[in-house]
Amino acid sequence: MPVADHVVAAYSNDERVRAAYARQAAHDWHEFIAFRGRELYPGGRLVVLTTALDEGGDVGYQPLFRAVVGALTELIASDVVTTDEATQMSLPITGRHAADFAAPFAPSGRFERLEIQHVELVDAEDRIFAAYRSDRDATAFGTRWADFLWFTAFADLGAAITGPPERLSVFYDRLHTSIAERLAADPEEMRIPIAAVVLEKRRPSR
Repeated sequence: MPVADHVVAAYSNDERVRAAYARQAAHDWHEFIAFRGRELYPGGRLVVLTTALDEGGDVGYQPLFRAVVGALTELIASDVVTTDEATQMSLPITGRHAADFAAPFAPSGRFERLEIQHVELVDAEDRIFAAYRSDRDATAFGTRWADFLWFTAFADLGAAITGPPERLSVFYDRLHTSIAERLAADPEEMRIPIAAVVLEKRRPSR
């Protein structure tokens, strides 16, 4: 589902968009643990590390996503992409609150013979900012984050680009350059909320 006023649903002002992504996130988590419960050997444990939401609904990476939105605005102005294409772009990123991880297990505390042993929400280290703190190389900081996005998110954004293949190549190059420059101009540490969830499959009763 496109996020017309942003690229990440958590930061959209459209309540319908946020609700749709939340429903999909709940469904995906339910299906994920259902299949893992069937696959896991009794007594086995599964550790899941995934994107989290804090109490305020923050999924993190705000400076990075601001740079993406700013870069897209710039590329619209320079006719690299159209407004229609940009409004069709979104990143399939969603986080979950601690309660969301426990929801499929209510009310018994078990689901597909799985139990939650531990849920912890933490802020992961921004290693790119740690490197910047050490070397003070703002250009490298911006480039590293732009590289990260190129490999993890550009294909999702580029899926909205139509026309000859050359347009996509130009879009990727210009987007990378703009993001890197924006981040290098004002390096900020990224907040990266993640959840660590430990699941265990019960052994059958004897």
